[in-house]
This record gives sequence, C-alpha cells and structure tokens, in this order.
Amino acid sequence: MFQIHPEQRYSKESMVQIWKVLHQLEKIGFLRWHTHVNVLGKVARSPVTKLFRPCCYKLYYINTNLIDPADITPIAYTDYNDKI
Repeated sequence: MFQIHPEQRYSKESMVQIWKVLHQLEKIGFLRWHTHVNVLGKVARSPVTKLFRPCCYKLYYINTNLIDPADITPIAYTDYNDKI
C-alpha cells in the first residue's frame, strides 16, 4: 500500500508523472487491487478541470509474481443493478 500526493495540486506534469510510475508497476507484474481517497486529506481545485479534488489517494497493489495461479479462487460477481 502506498499513498500518492500529486505535486502542485494536479498539474498536468504531476499527473503524467504519477501515471508513468503506476504504469511501470503494472508492466512488471503488480496488479492494482484497491484504491480509495484519503478522507482525512485536504481538498483543492484542479487547475486543469477546475473541479475540487482530494489531495491524497491510497493505492493497494498485489505482486502477481509471488502468486501461484492455482491458489487463486475466483470471486463470484454480483450485479447489484439487477436488484434495483
């Protein structure tokens, strides 16, 4: 698990740099498992989109190089939209 804090509050350069690092992680076998906003962080307006964005995100990755595929049990997918 690690947490990202985009520099300069979501500048284009900051977001591209973060994307490149995360893309490299996935290329070497890390699978993004879970992400969420750090709700205790500050909020800032994006200079690109003008929308309010949280300052921090938590990202959880699994190193698939350490997993034996035979040990993985598929999880049944439930479409909750069918129940509405």
